[in-house]
Amino acid sequence: MQIISKIYYLVSLFLLAWTCTAQAQLLSQTQLLEKKKFTTYEEALENPEKVYKFSLNGQMLRELRPEIGQFKNVQLLDLENNLLVALPNEIANLQHLQEINLGNNRYLPLPQILPLLVSLPHLNVLNLYGNKMIELPYEFTKLAHLEILNLSYNAQLNLPQACEVLAQLPELEILVLNSCALKSVEGIGKLSQVKTLNLAFNLLQDLPDEIVNLQALQTLDLSHHLAANWESIFLKLSKLNHLKTLRLQNCGLKDLHKNIVLLQQIEEIDISGNPFLDFSKAFSLLSKLKNLKILKINNLQIKDWKLPTEIGLLPNLQELHLSSNKLKDLPKEVFGLRSLEVLYLYDNQLDSISNQLGLLQNLEVLALGQNRLVALPASIGKLKKLRTLFLGVNQLASLPLEIKALDSLRVLNLSRNPPLNFPATVALLGGLPQLQTLDISENQLDSLDFRSQSFPNLQALILWRCGLRKLPESIGELGKLEKLELANNQLNVLPFSFEKLKKLTYLNLTYNIFKSIPAQLQSLTALKILKIDKLMLPQGELEKLNIWLPKTEILPR
Repeated sequence: MQIISKIYYLVSLFLLAWTCTAQAQLLSQTQLLEKKKFTTYEEALENPEKVYKFSLNGQMLRELRPEIGQFKNVQLLDLENNLLVALPNEIANLQHLQEINLGNNRYLPLPQILPLLVSLPHLNVLNLYGNKMIELPYEFTKLAHLEILNLSYNAQLNLPQACEVLAQLPELEILVLNSCALKSVEGIGKLSQVKTLNLAFNLLQDLPDEIVNLQALQTLDLSHHLAANWESIFLKLSKLNHLKTLRLQNCGLKDLHKNIVLLQQIEEIDISGNPFLDFSKAFSLLSKLKNLKILKINNLQIKDWKLPTEIGLLPNLQELHLSSNKLKDLPKEVFGLRSLEVLYLYDNQLDSISNQLGLLQNLEVLALGQNRLVALPASIGKLKKLRTLFLGVNQLASLPLEIKALDSLRVLNLSRNPPLNFPATVALLGGLPQLQTLDISENQLDSLDFRSQSFPNLQALILWRCGLRKLPESIGELGKLEKLELANNQLNVLPFSFEKLKKLTYLNLTYNIFKSIPAQLQSLTALKILKIDKLMLPQGELEKLNIWLPKTEILPR
């Protein structure tokens, strides 16, 4: 009987473990983003099974409480910026943990905590930056499913020894080694499985010949290297057949060495933050890269800088990023880049855009925020493929009637355009059948009108800091609205029609002047997140919400 009882007990344990595993679900990164991040034990322990993200970042903790083991569904654990000297054994209970951030815990002994990390079968992201690491213990090789590893800011790291260990992690794809004071990356050639390698902010003058062994490498970041031998580096990189993205930000470049033309496999180059670079010559060289599709030249911050006309030598570009460059105008050659799908011109000094804009008929994303624009060209209506348009922080007085022709437009940002006549603007925008997100925050709005026939697909409406004292009854006709941002206004009531917003999942009412909870909220049964911070409400009013919306996450609690 004792043997039978023992067998029954073991079988029961197995079935229980199998059931728990079957019921628990590993979330994707997108799904995790939607989950609440808990930041205190007290709040998390109220419903430990609902904790998927738990952060104790920056709390200067020397140890963790054993109760952390109760969060058996947690999949992201952020312990960065503490003074931890150990991890409790209860960490092993977190069998669904996918990502753990242990960065900047300089007293945390890796050999002692590795057995706990190895016991986590789904761990694929590990952050160990700034932990004064010198070597990686051999047991590190048991982290078989590790995909992303951050070892940055470990200035004493023995890289050759680390590479010996990391070479035995077959699923490792992303390795971050920036700011490790590396003068050499000897041993790096053993990491043939790595697809993304970040070596920024080191002291490299060259790359070793063994770099050519990284035949899986797709993205390489060599930013912030001021004394590199680019002639040699480009020659070696030309032998990496799958290298698609090269980042050379803030490298003090004056010229691009001619060997860059050997990188025929490259599709994206970022040469931002190189204000002394001869861009005319650079564009001539880059024009020989037949596969180049994405060019980033941001953060030059040069007074009166002009984009050289040689930009026209790159007709195959699909993305051009020119933000934060103090540009006052654009050469006509930009509008000859007929393959452009993305054009970023954020944070410049443009006060107008040429009517030739309409020639860029493949454009899907146009970012003109933080400029000095007072008008848009009528030709914008020819951008039939445009899906996203950023116009925030300008001086637009009106929008051209032709904007109604943007049938594909889904996202429009008009925030902080004080001169804009918004009743007329909203009426004009009503002709955009695919519009899903509208941001008109930080504008003084006296009146608004929304009708279902005008905004049939609107899902997100951002009305932050608009001086609103009331909302129109027509807001209830926005039947597909899922996100509504009303923070920092002067609202004390909601219209009766508000209860019609049956698909609303996110509502922010913080910094308004409600004296009581609007009764319309009890009809919003789809609501997942309700923010009511800084509302001076009596305690009884908050209790209403818990009764009306028991499944809603109310912030702050």
